[in-house]
Amino acid sequence: MNLKMPELISLAVYDGIPPKEEGQDPTIFWYWPQSVDKNLQLNEIGLYMTFTGFCRDFRSSQDCEFFQTDKSLTVFVNLGAEVYIGAKFNTNDASYHRQCLQSIRTFASIYHMFFPKPYRISPDDLLDQTTMANFEKYLEEMLGIFKCSPILQRIPPSLDLWTNCEEAISNVKSCICTLRTAAFIYKGRLIHSTMCTDDLIQIYLSCRANMPNLFPCAKTQPNQSSFKWIMKNFNRELKFKSTTGYPAIFVFKQLIGILVFSKFSDYSAAQNVLEPLFESLIVKCDSTIESEINASPSAYRDNGQTTMLRPIKEGSPFSNPNKNELLVDFLSSNHNQFVRLCGKTDASPDSWIFLEKDHNMATFLDGQGRTLDAAMTNYSEFVKAANFG
Repeated sequence: MNLKMPELISLAVYDGIPPKEEGQDPTIFWYWPQSVDKNLQLNEIGLYMTFTGFCRDFRSSQDCEFFQTDKSLTVFVNLGAEVYIGAKFNTNDASYHRQCLQSIRTFASIYHMFFPKPYRISPDDLLDQTTMANFEKYLEEMLGIFKCSPILQRIPPSLDLWTNCEEAISNVKSCICTLRTAAFIYKGRLIHSTMCTDDLIQIYLSCRANMPNLFPCAKTQPNQSSFKWIMKNFNRELKFKSTTGYPAIFVFKQLIGILVFSKFSDYSAAQNVLEPLFESLIVKCDSTIESEINASPSAYRDNGQTTMLRPIKEGSPFSNPNKNELLVDFLSSNHNQFVRLCGKTDASPDSWIFLEKDHNMATFLDGQGRTLDAAMTNYSEFVKAANFG
């Protein structure tokens, strides 16, 4: 998939409720670019309502998501209270469907991160004035979201990277106990995250989209050589898809760190415990990326009915380290959104079982390596081959 977004031609926010009287024009709440003739805007919205209305009449379980012509791709999202957004992109390439759909959904979720859902005022079903004012004041600033791909690639899994990042998170929690979630991104690729994926994309795209009034981030050099907070004094609690919190963002060289706290405070102490770890983290990231480039993938995925031996280790966090257990049973009893672990099997020759669970998706891999390092290499190759980035 090409991660470069196609050019946005127009963005329309309109009333999804059809006019009550025949011949009456549809209602346009906001349209960009404003230089487009009003009649052309109305013709375009009329076409949109034809598609969304058809789906409502004949496929009531699901709204119309997109339609494509030989010149453009238009995607839709319902912002709430039958307020629809239609974004038209300059492409006829079908491979952009998923990316553009995800982009407009992310646009809507970022809107809801800052503002409440629209609502109607009886008896005429007029849109509330607060929402109208938000459209006029902020939507043009938010258009930068459509320049950023809503798909974040991952650096191949590495136990060293995982350990390094978990140590960083633990160190921050030791000095600022209100840390709720965190994520680290290097050269535009995710290293490690304890966030819900949707929450991370919301914050990351808000940071990249250049929205100085809504989400002010300080500018940085292309390769920031020293630790710098680009968002530290944002004292407004934001509503993400899965939680709420106060974001703080820093950069170090090409590494971006996103922290979300349950309370607003002075986060300066976090720099003292984070900065010493990042030189080695960057070296490990570069090494992992280089290994990915040179790897020759060869692995498989099974159906989850894999028996693993939990690690026999003093102080193990598992309830019974000597018990053989089906991974599928472990998943059903584990309520964390993200889980990654490995264990040595009793197979001959030796092999290692890897498990990664991200929300409702899980990947299992028998590493078939006589050493953990060899098995880890196979696992990294597998993730590359399966395009889990």
